Amino acid sequence: MRSSVRLLLILLLLGATGPGARAARMDVQPSASGSWIFVRGELDQDDGIRFQRLLASTPGASVVALDSPGGRLKAGLDIGTAIRDRQLTTLVQDATVCASACAIAWLGGAKRFLGQTARVGFHAAYRNEGRRGNAESGVGNALLGAYLSRLGLSDKAVAYITVAAPNEMTWLTQRDAQALGIDVALYSTAATGGLAALPRGGAGSEDGRVQAGLEQMAQNFPAVFFEQASQRPEVALDFFAAAYGEQVVYNGALLSRAQMLTLRRELASRWPEQNYTPRPDSVRLKCAALAGTCEIAGVFDWERSSWGRGARSSGRSRFLFQVALEGDALKIRAESQSIISSEASGPQ
Repeated sequence: MRSSVRLLLILLLLGATGPGARAARMDVQPSASGSWIFVRGELDQDDGIRFQRLLASTPGASVVALDSPGGRLKAGLDIGTAIRDRQLTTLVQDATVCASACAIAWLGGAKRFLGQTARVGFHAAYRNEGRRGNAESGVGNALLGAYLSRLGLSDKAVAYITVAAPNEMTWLTQRDAQALGIDVALYSTAATGGLAALPRGGAGSEDGRVQAGLEQMAQNFPAVFFEQASQRPEVALDFFAAAYGEQVVYNGALLSRAQMLTLRRELASRWPEQNYTPRPDSVRLKCAALAGTCEIAGVFDWERSSWGRGARSSGRSRFLFQVALEGDALKIRAESQSIISSEASGPQ
């Protein structure tokens, strides 16, 4: 599904990534059927070389799990090529996003898997022209097209992957993948299809303790989030600045943290008084301990008012968070809300 997304801090496939660019984090996790390599974060120029070196030192590698908003095209091409050369499986797990250069690397998998709530997004290669903004790169798209052809993808698939402009994103769906001949399987249904499950461990194992700790943090997350969202605007904004990841999929659109804070400021300006109350019995979790991610869903009640405008609204909505453990805190990677019922008075 193609979704037009205006990005203030869009991650570049080609050219400079900006002064804040950092190398991706790469970790190896042994499992009974071969080691898993986890690649997380923005892909920098040299990450392809780093990945190749890590792969050379991990002869038993079988799966590459990706979680990245994108980065340099060269890194994505290098990682994807190394994955295909070794005939490795690629995976984007539940509650994670793999976009731009990351999606290009994911395509390199001899087998490709997606979690049910995973997001994979594509757009054309481009270069940064400074104050003039971003422009599509003919050279970059030629390199990308050649890579995709070597993977055996059809001309229709290549067009689909490169059609979105620099300020847009095409989010892959199972229907589109099937129509274009891009082989993809859902991870939740693939356990008997040759993809080894992540080691879970028993209740007394380290994996079990990690899972339990992550689930407890996720269970408490809605109460903390909505309590802070109900505070004075300046207090709430400080919390949001710390709670959101660098990139957030918000109601289907990929936004930067700065964009999310702008949305929150605009909402606070329109509705200075806000109160949110989650329903504890509605909260449902789906966590992956080794990936450090959780999907949190539930229902909350809300009231918003502006005495200056003489306006008030209230209602009940569903929420969905996808969060990732960074350090000792959960960061929001995705957020969506949908109204169940509402009522209003005064100018809205």
